[in-house]
Formats: sequence, structure tokens, C-alpha cells
Amino acid sequence: MGDTVSVQFKNGSQLSVVLFNHWDGIDFVKRAIDYVIDAKKNSDPLVRHNPNAVMVGFLQEFMRNRQHVPDGLYLGKNEKAGDNVDNGNFVVDVQTGMIDKTLLSPLSRTRLDQEGIKIGGGASA
Repeated sequence: MGDTVSVQFKNGSQLSVVLFNHWDGIDFVKRAIDYVIDAKKNSDPLVRHNPNAVMVGFLQEFMRNRQHVPDGLYLGKNEKAGDNVDNGNFVVDVQTGMIDKTLLSPLSRTRLDQEGIKIGGGASA
């Protein structure tokens, strides 16, 4: 039992590795979105960053005030490399701070609708 989810970041056509979280579900997705939005407010030029560098920054922020990596937090090369069956995979666009709708599974779209999280246009918008 858990509340599995995965997140990754994108900048243009570049995608980061995927960060899997076994316990935090949609709250973890909200933290990833908030990280991007807060970085933009603080004038951090995320739009110039490689998505993997954004992931490292997010991990650093997530681990603040923690002594150990939580059980159930791990990286994978793509969304199929780990467990995200409860909520799906979410791709946060570093330019908009929104979830890319072109990369959503039906499960992920349903969870976003339930939580009232905005979905961005993605590459096709």
C-alpha cells in the first residue's frame, strides 16, 4: 500500500529523469509545481536550465531538513522504470510551471481533475 506517483521536468523538448515517490501522491506533484513557480518568482532562470538540473534542485529542496532519503524515493530513466500506478506520471514544464497535457495518461488526467490542478498546453497547444 502507498500513494505512488512520479514526476519529471521538461524544458522545450528535453525531459528529465523521473523521480518516483511511493508515499506522497498528488501532494508530491503539487510540491514540484510549487518549486518551479517559486523559483520563477525568485528570478531563478529555470527556462535556461537542463531539466535534469531542475530535478537536482527540486531534490535538494525536498531533502531540506531531512537527514536520510525517504524509503520509496528513487530515480528512473522513464515513467515505466518504477511504480506510479496509484496516480501516474506528471511532467512539469519549467517555463510555465504547469503540467504538460500532451504527456498525461488518463489516470493522471483524472487525478488532476479531482485535485483542481491546472494543466498546461504542452507542445501541441
